[in-house]
Amino acid sequence: MRVAIYARVSTERQQKEQIIDSQIEQLEQYAKKKKHTIVKRYIDEGWSGGLLARPALDQLRDDCAKKEFEAVLISCPDRLARKYVYQEVVMEEIRKSEIEVIFLNRPIADTPEDRMFLGIQGLVAEYEKEKIKERCRRGKMHKARKGVVVGGIPPYGYRYIRKTAEKDGYYYVMLATQHMSLS
Repeated sequence: MRVAIYARVSTERQQKEQIIDSQIEQLEQYAKKKKHTIVKRYIDEGWSGGLLARPALDQLRDDCAKKEFEAVLISCPDRLARKYVYQEVVMEEIRKSEIEVIFLNRPIADTPEDRMFLGIQGLVAEYEKEKIKERCRRGKMHKARKGVVVGGIPPYGYRYIRKTAEKDGYYYVMLATQHMSLS
């Protein structure tokens, strides 16, 4: 069978830890075991599953309409989307193109029970994403209340002084007469 693979990670930490590589390897091993031919790879590195507009996913959807392959291999439903509605939109689109979606973590048959299970997985992924966002927000608020700098690029007119063993990082107000340099 001619197949495509789709993999996604959203964070820099996941990219650094090469989680995408392990997903791709898992998909390739599955294809090899089943004697499938991988004709295309769609990889979204650094893209949130909470977004529907992702470059590789958009290309995958376009190519499904062209019937460039017979199936798409994906490690699990939350790699496709972190919102239940987005999962359903993409799955319906792929099904209309008569392309099979194969999730490696659990094969999904076209039965009412499996559609319900896929829906539950989508809702759990959406819930998990919201919990992660809330934990991050609370963590940033906690740091900010303690006076710890949270964020990246300093506001205009400020310079970030890096954290040392003795002192937390902080913003330094630049005076109009000082030369601003990037650190």
